[in-house]
Amino acid sequence: MSDILISERITGAAIDVRATEPPDASPLDAMEDVILTPHIAALKAEAQERVVASLCRDVAAVLRGETPDHLAT
Repeated sequence: MSDILISERITGAAIDVRATEPPDASPLDAMEDVILTPHIAALKAEAQERVVASLCRDVAAVLRGETPDHLAT
């Protein structure tokens, strides 16, 4: 991403997910045309409720002999 910003193929970026969490130091940290936020959206109560509801739907599908929406192989 930093190479793309330096080459001006894009003029800015807003990023809340990085290759490693917590993030390592990056050239993005010093760029004025980049907004970096912590990746904390999953910690909100609403997000946790959606995760639980999705998990329950997937478990129910498996118990009915159906393929769950979120299948990991």
